[in-house]
Amino acid sequence: MTLLALPAHRTVTDTTLLDLALDIFADVGFEGASVRELCRRLNVSHNLVHERFGSKDQLWQAAVAHGFQELAVTLASAAAHAPPDPLDRLRAVLIRYVEAIAARPALIRIINHEATHPGPRLDHLYRVYLRPAHNVSDAALRLLEDEGRAHHIPAATLHFLVGHGAGGLASLPDLAGRFSPTDPDPLTQARDAIDLILRGILI
Repeated sequence: MTLLALPAHRTVTDTTLLDLALDIFADVGFEGASVRELCRRLNVSHNLVHERFGSKDQLWQAAVAHGFQELAVTLASAAAHAPPDPLDRLRAVLIRYVEAIAARPALIRIINHEATHPGPRLDHLYRVYLRPAHNVSDAALRLLEDEGRAHHIPAATLHFLVGHGAGGLASLPDLAGRFSPTDPDPLTQARDAIDLILRGILI
């Protein structure tokens, strides 16, 4: 792993830098993000970051790859290690998704920012990360349809029910807690929401 030298005789890993970059892009969007502010927070030379990652757009792509590739590996692993029944496999993938979103809510926030400003960055997110991630769950869902066990669900419907429905509970725990202060924690509610979604899909 590359180490970036800091003026204060400290080092910061690429992982640390990209984690913070992903959070900044997720919080304020691409246009609002400042590479100079990122460098200030980490006490890293501005030129050093440009030498390592290139332009602001290249930094965005590196930060997005850092976050979403980890999610893709997580979902693929959940599918590979799930029981053979497609319903069990679908549930395992969706549960792992909300758990991953709870651990890194910046992923949902960065999707929301780019979806409200459609352009090349949203195209990149969809083509490289969102569609392949959806394909993991979609394969199990289509098997359930073929077996006559599930209704046909359009891809967008499943994405928004899971990503912004159950995923909203996982990624916005403070808001979820205000609605349900005496109910289980938001991640438990997100898992329960997945089961509710699945019951609605099944015939």
